[in-house]
Amino acid sequence: GQVYRATLPGYGEVAVKIQRPGVRETVARDEGLLRSVAGALEALQVRGERLIRTDLVLAVEEFMGRILEELDYGKEAANARQFAEMYATPVGGPEGRRGPWPFRRAGRGTGG
Repeated sequence: GQVYRATLPGYGEVAVKIQRPGVRETVARDEGLLRSVAGALEALQVRGERLIRTDLVLAVEEFMGRILEELDYGKEAANARQFAEMYATPVGGPEGRRGPWPFRRAGRGTGG
């Protein structure tokens, strides 16, 4: 997603994170393609021996898992709330504290 600086009335400067519509579907298609390529590369042999001994499919799965975690804005918001509850300084903002306070999305996105 992209992050922008904005001013929220009553709170001051905030960061706004935007998730592109359809990004999950795009990532899912990319994952399928990468898995196919990884499987094909793993199957390559030279004189009966695998040319690539690394488990590429597993590496793709691990990589794509991390990408999907980055797209889970609901989890990110929960983590930010927990961080704010633990470390926010008493200045302003919700409940008299200043910190990373996530707001629910305003648009029609499909993000977490």
